[in-house]
Amino acid sequence: MKEITYKQLNKRKAIVFFAAYLLYFLVVLGFVLFDPYDIVKLINSTRTGVFPGLLAAVVVLWPLFIFSKLTTINKVTFDENGFTIQSSKTIVNVNYNDIDVMKRNISTLSLYHTNQNLIYTFKPSNDTAVLQKVINNIKKHVSFNIEKINKKVIGGVVEL
Repeated sequence: MKEITYKQLNKRKAIVFFAAYLLYFLVVLGFVLFDPYDIVKLINSTRTGVFPGLLAAVVVLWPLFIFSKLTTINKVTFDENGFTIQSSKTIVNVNYNDIDVMKRNISTLSLYHTNQNLIYTFKPSNDTAVLQKVINNIKKHVSFNIEKINKKVIGGVVEL
């Protein structure tokens, strides 16, 4: 039994981060468009540290908090009949016999069922070597026709 642990990107959380970043951008834009003297006068007129504290929380801390939650830690456990993908919320069991097609992009690996339904997509956030480890473990149990594709990327051509 072999185990691989990796961090995976989450699209829904990335959208929330984008919204936070947009809010951050609008606040910074407000500082650029309005006179800094008027902003300082507004802060001083509140007589408490509530406004600067809220501003710091919205501008600095909230995007940092959201950014820290963008990835989830997944664990893949391989055994004789299949493998299990366990994340913080879901567990997916995949039999080797169910896999018909594996499609690898530069940073993702998608597994498809025999009727072309998507089983699972691996999207490691920082280590694409995880994809090769997953492919090697699946190839031990399932035979595939390997089709290599050359993709043009900035700085050269990558063979997949």
